[in-house]
Amino acid sequence: MGRPDDTGPRVLYEDPYVTVYLEADEQLVVLVRTSRQFASIAALQDCYRAVIQVYDRLGRLGRNLLVDSRAPTGRNDPEYERAMFALLPALDRGFGRIGVLVQTAVGKLQFRRWQGVDGIERIVSSDEAQLRDQ
Repeated sequence: MGRPDDTGPRVLYEDPYVTVYLEADEQLVVLVRTSRQFASIAALQDCYRAVIQVYDRLGRLGRNLLVDSRAPTGRNDPEYERAMFALLPALDRGFGRIGVLVQTAVGKLQFRRWQGVDGIERIVSSDEAQLRDQ
């Protein structure tokens, strides 16, 4: 996991749905969502609970989070929304800043709606450079 020379990002977790890595500066944690749809709500919960454990072991203090959610097709059915509402606070709390990359206006609206539920500030954009400069 990670490069032998430690000059690049270090993969912290990977499964069919997400890859989580720590950039070389050790200040930016990046979660990249793959295009694979979750097989079930249980698969979603298992995946993100594993990610939460990775974040907890790593530590969030002094780090920022970039979530790249451009690849998957959007989903907003009630069961999915409930599962995400339950997981998001544990996923996102504690990071200094959180940027979310989205592909569509619908994705942007969805993350803004979630922010209204958990109160965690997320900068949502389709421009990766903008988020990395924040």
